[in-house]
Amino acid sequence: MARKKHLPRQIAAVALAIAGVAGLSVASAAQLTTTTTPIIAGVSVDSACDTAVIVTYQTSFSTTLHYYVVNTVTISGINMTATPPIPSCSGRTLDFTLLDASNAVVATGTSTSISAISHTVSIAPAAVNAASVAQIAVIIH
Repeated sequence: MARKKHLPRQIAAVALAIAGVAGLSVASAAQLTTTTTPIIAGVSVDSACDTAVIVTYQTSFSTTLHYYVVNTVTISGINMTATPPIPSCSGRTLDFTLLDASNAVVATGTSTSISAISHTVSIAPAAVNAASVAQIAVIIH
């Protein structure tokens, strides 16, 4: 008989525990942060003053287009110090081309008169679908 008196309390305790765990799950999910990983699969560099650069880009979600778009491209790690026989890239022009999986051009950008090891450049056309970008070609001339 004593067992039946505690059954409603046990059921209430289990229900309360389930509700508590569910509430914690929702609260935890609301605090999750996401990070983006590069979508650019390969970088091709053609330059007389540098053989390797680092490419990153900034994306944002377009509520109008309903997909992520690439806003700017940052080329960094640019050689700014002449080390014979390799000259400095200072004062040169940086061009890049974003390509899709079939190597078709999806956007381009230019930065004239390089003056720092890192340059952030807007792309044209603006608002390129980030999912369409497969690689980037960089030319410093």
